[in-house]
Amino acid sequence: MRDRKKGKVVELFKEIAAREVSDAKLDMCLEEFLTMAADNENTAAQLNLGDLFFNGKLDILKNEEKGLSYLN
Repeated sequence: MRDRKKGKVVELFKEIAAREVSDAKLDMCLEEFLTMAADNENTAAQLNLGDLFFNGKLDILKNEEKGLSYLN
């Protein structure tokens, strides 16, 4: 399953590089990328993802519980 997610993230980044995309799609791509890195114990990704969810930044739906799970 991780390979499938990685492929999805790579494809989204390729799309972003190739043409203009909506902010929503860029936010989705960033969330997917950070989630994959955080799930692989990347502490910088965990901190950033926790901040995004806890504070509802970048049009990502605010979810304090989920944010705290990445920050703890």
